[in-house]
Amino acid sequence: MTTGLGVIVLGAGGGVGACVVRNLLSRGHHVVAVGRGMDSLREVTAPLQDLGHTVTEFVLDLATATGGDDMVSFTLDTFGRLDCIVNTAAVYQPSAAITLDEISWSETMDTNLRGPLLVTSSAARHMVQQGSGRIVHISSITALISRGGYTLYEASKAGLIAATRSMAVELAPHGVLVNSVAPGWIRTPMTERLLVHTSPEAIADLIPLGRVGEPDEIAEVTCWLAAESPAFLTGQTIVVDGGQTSRTPHL
Repeated sequence: MTTGLGVIVLGAGGGVGACVVRNLLSRGHHVVAVGRGMDSLREVTAPLQDLGHTVTEFVLDLATATGGDDMVSFTLDTFGRLDCIVNTAAVYQPSAAITLDEISWSETMDTNLRGPLLVTSSAARHMVQQGSGRIVHISSITALISRGGYTLYEASKAGLIAATRSMAVELAPHGVLVNSVAPGWIRTPMTERLLVHTSPEAIADLIPLGRVGEPDEIAEVTCWLAAESPAFLTGQTIVVDGGQTSRTPHL
C-alpha cells in the first residue's frame, strides 16, 4: 500500500487534465493518467516520471464506454488503492440547434457524458465496497448560461451537474463524496481557437476580473475537492469563472 492517494484522471492529455495530474503529483498523490492515445499521455507523464513522481498511463477511449473495470483493476494493481476519480474529458464543437445530427450527438455525448459516467460507475462500485472515495466532474458554466450554437456541448455539461447531484445523494451513505467544477473561459488548446480572435476589451466586458482563467486555476480547485475539501461537502458545483456568471448586462 502506497502513501498518498490513488487517483484516476480521465482526459489527462488535455489542458486542464494535464494540470490536474501535475497538481495531484505535487501534493504527493499517485495518478493513473487516462486518455485515448498513449502518445498524448506520454507527453504529460514522461517528464513527471523523470522527476520521480508516481504516475502511469492507461489508454481508454471514453467514447466506447468500455474498460472501466479494467481501469479500476489496473489502478489497484499499480498503487494498491483507489481514492478518487477526476473526470476532465471533453470535446468542444459547435452544434447549432437547427442542424443537430446523430454523428455530432454521439461524438459529444459519448465523450463528455455517457462514457465518463459509465467509467466512473466502475470506480464508484469499488468506493462503495471500501466505504470511502471522491468523484469530481469538470462541467462548465455553459451548463448554467449559454452563448448559443453549442447545444450538445452545453447539454452534456448540464448532464454532468445533474449526475453530480444524483450520485452524491446515492453514494453519501457509503462515504463517497461527489462534486463538480464549472469553469468559465479557460485558456486551453480547446478554447484558444476562439480566444485568439477576442479582444482584451471584449474579455473585460464579459469577465469582471478582466481576463480568462488558466488551467492551473481550475486544477487547484479540482485537486482540493479530490483530496482536501471537508467531508461534509458533497453534491455541489463550484463555479470558477472570474465572476462572469455573477455579472448581469445593464443599460
